Amino acid sequence: MSYELEEELLIVISRLNLNDKQKIRISELCEETLNWDYLIRRAGDEGVDSLLYHHLKKLVGQGFSLADSSNSKELPYNLKELSARYYSNLLSNIHLLDEFYEVLKRLHGIGIQVILLKGIYLIEKIYKNAGLRPMSDVDVLIKKEAIPLIMGEMSKAGYSLTPHGHLGFLKDGEFPALIDFHWDIWFPGTEDLWKRCVGQSFSFASGNIQAFTPDNEDMLIYMSVHQSVNHGMHKLIWLCDIHEFIRTYRDNIDWESFIERVRSYNIEIPLYSTLSYTKELLKTEIPSVVLEAFKPLKSDSFKARVYRKTTTNHYTVDVGHILYLLLLKGWRRRIAYMIKYIFPERDFLVKRYSLSSSRVGYLYYIVRPLLLFFKSIKAIYQIVF
Repeated sequence: MSYELEEELLIVISRLNLNDKQKIRISELCEETLNWDYLIRRAGDEGVDSLLYHHLKKLVGQGFSLADSSNSKELPYNLKELSARYYSNLLSNIHLLDEFYEVLKRLHGIGIQVILLKGIYLIEKIYKNAGLRPMSDVDVLIKKEAIPLIMGEMSKAGYSLTPHGHLGFLKDGEFPALIDFHWDIWFPGTEDLWKRCVGQSFSFASGNIQAFTPDNEDMLIYMSVHQSVNHGMHKLIWLCDIHEFIRTYRDNIDWESFIERVRSYNIEIPLYSTLSYTKELLKTEIPSVVLEAFKPLKSDSFKARVYRKTTTNHYTVDVGHILYLLLLKGWRRRIAYMIKYIFPERDFLVKRYSLSSSRVGYLYYIVRPLLLFFKSIKAIYQIVF
C-alpha cells in the first residue's frame, strides 16, 4: 500500500513556519482520505508528531478546512491522540529542563563548566517552545578530568549510573530525567570545541543560568554529523533542526570557516549528503558554494554511495562506527580505532553491559567481539541491500 500523501504531509509540516503555499497544500492533503493511524505512527517515529499537532491546530484556528470530503468532523482524526502526545512531550521536557537546571547549578558550584549539545540549545534558541522538540535526554560535553567530581555530585542529586551513552545518569520518576555526559565526540574535534565555544544565557523556569555552546559553525557540523555518521540515518526532526538553525543563523554563519573546518575533518561527503538532502526535502537556503565545495568528485564512488544511501534511509541503524571508519585516513588509524572500539577499557564494559563486577568484564573481552561481529554483519547488510 502506498502512503505517498501521508509522507508528503509529514515533510511539509517539518518546519516551524509555513508559507501560504504550504498551508494550502496541507489543507488539500487533509481533504484526501489519509490513513491517520499510519500518519501519526510515522510522525512519532520521525519525532515530528508535536509539529504535526501544532500546525494542524493552528491552521484550523486560521479557518482552513482540514477534514476529508467523506468526513464531517471539523478536525482530522479529532487530533486527540496528537494533542495528548504534544502535552506529554511538553511536560516531560519541562521536567527534564528543570532537573538539568539544578544539575547545572551544582556543577557550576564546584567549578565545572559544560558545553550544551543540541537539545536544550535548540529548544531555547530555535524552537522557543518546549513542546515542539522531543528530547529524550540532555547531552553535554565535559572535560574528562571532571568525571570523578561529576559522579559525586550526580549521586548526591539522586541520580544513578546507567549504561546509556558515555556517562549516563538517570533519576527515575513519572518523567525520568536522563543526562548524558560526553568527554569526546567525533566531529568537530573535542579540543577545537572547547577553544571556540561561546557563553550564552539560558532561561529555565527556576531562573537564568550561563552555559557554553559550540559556535555556529561547530553546531551546524555537529548536527549534520549526528545523523549522517553517528546514526547513519535521518529523522525528519533532525532535518528540521538543521533547516531551522540555518534559517535563523544563515547570515551569522562564517561559511568560509565552515567549509575549512569540514575539510580539515575529512567529512565533506557525509556533510554533502546531509545538507543536500535537507535542501532537497525542506528547501533549505544553503549557499550553493557550500554544496559545491563538498560535492564528491566521483558521485558513484563507494564512500559517496554509502553515505547517500544511509542518509536517505529511514531504517538503517547501528552503522555509525562503520561510517566513521570510512572517514579515517590510513590503515594505521583504522586498525587503532578498531582495536580501541572492540577492546575498550574494562570500566566501560562493566557499565555498558551492566555487569555485576569488574572481574566479569574480562569475560566480555571475548563476548564483545562476537556481539560486534554479528552487529557489523547486520549493519553491512543494511547498507548494501
